[in-house]
Formats: sequence, structure tokens, C-alpha cells
Amino acid sequence: MAAKVIVVGIQKGGCAKTTTTSILAHLLAEQKQKILCIDTDSQGNLSDVLTQQDLEDFAEHTLFEAIKEENLAKYIVKTENENIDVVVADDYLALVPRYLYTQRANKINYFMRDLIAQIKDQYDYILIDTPPSLSEFTIASIVAADHVLVLSETSKWSLGAIGRFLETVSHAQQNFSDVKVAGILLSMQDSRRSDNLYFLKKIQEQYGDLVLNKVIKRKASTGRISAFGFSDNPELKDAIREYRDVITELKERDVLE
Repeated sequence: MAAKVIVVGIQKGGCAKTTTTSILAHLLAEQKQKILCIDTDSQGNLSDVLTQQDLEDFAEHTLFEAIKEENLAKYIVKTENENIDVVVADDYLALVPRYLYTQRANKINYFMRDLIAQIKDQYDYILIDTPPSLSEFTIASIVAADHVLVLSETSKWSLGAIGRFLETVSHAQQNFSDVKVAGILLSMQDSRRSDNLYFLKKIQEQYGDLVLNKVIKRKASTGRISAFGFSDNPELKDAIREYRDVITELKERDVLE
């Protein structure tokens, strides 16, 4: 059975896209699902947290090379978790748009779909972490996906970013694919701040049933996953606890099996 492809995204930084992608991968791997994570952000934060290695260790063995050679399998990296693999990103990923426009302009919206098709039957889920802005990677990842999970803070700028991102998804739906919106996950909620509570209600009112019932609270242990990772993290149980409800809700929405 071919993997389900899920994009985690929004056209804004600081909304916990990478943290969420890595935690969802970990929780699905706990259920003995085989997961491939693809890092399409040149900052390489997902690569860092999943491998706990310096990105320089993966020089010339990244998504950039996979795109140029049109061979994703060759550049899949194992992690300490036997059920999670990753395709690494680094700064050179910023060169991909120029390469695509000069070498593969006719496939610019489909290059991720074509790469993923090569290995789709080897995994249960493929999770794609996207950049914090609209880019060729954002659109190509959405086109390759079955579902898009929208991540958002409860803030004014995030409220605006949700609409712009959903417009991007709608564009893909109308022109390139039948991708579905899995829902909007609100994260990094600080109930001590009145502005956070105000925008929490605004987002829920504006987007209704698209918003997941579970709201992820801002928590120090979750933020420190970037430092400690998953294999030797004394805070891990507390850090990922709330995300178990997200897994349950995504199953209820038929996003996960």
C-alpha cells in the first residue's frame, strides 16, 4: 500500500511546524508505522532534530542532490529510530529554485511528487516539513500531498497567514492535485496572555470545523526537543503528551489510519 503524504505548513515562521512534524513522526513510529520525513527548509531544523548530527555530516547527501539526480532513495538517511528515515536539507537547498527554472521548468510544480513516487510503497506515511514562506518547495510539496496540516500560533500575524496559506492550497487543488486540508492545528498557546486567548477565539470562529479541537499549549519541555531529541530525552513523555490527542483527532478525520 502506498504511503499517505502529509504536508505540515503555513507561510509564516515560529508556528512549531518542525516540532510538530518530528513529534508526529515519533508517535506514528511508536505504532510501528514506517515513516519518511522530508525536510524542505534550507535551515535544516527537522534534519537536525531527527538525526542529532551536524548538518555538515550530510554534505552532498541531501534533498538538493536527490532533486538534481532525480533519485530520492539514494539520499534517504537512517535515524536512531528504526522506523523513521529522513531526507536532509541544508543551506544549499536555497539553490534549488534556480536549478529548477533553468533545468526542469516544465516540472517545477511536480518535482516533489515525482521524487516521492519512487519510494512511496516503502513507507506508511511521508511527512513533509515546509519552509516558513511561499516557495517552490511549498507548492510542490502540497501538490505531492494527500493532506495538508496547517500549523498556526494564536496571534494576529498567524491569523492572516492561515488565509494566505489556504489560498495556496486552493490554488493547488484547482490546478494540480486533489490534496485535502487535514485541519488547522493551533500551537504554542499561552493562556496567560489575553491577546493569545483573543486570537484563539478569532481563529476558531473564522475557520470553524477546520480547526482541530486540540490546542497545543506552549511548554518548555516541548521547546527543548530541539536540544535533546527523542532517543535520550528525560522530558520526552511530558513534551509529547498533548500531541497524542492530535494523533487521535487526525485518525477521526481519516487523515491517519
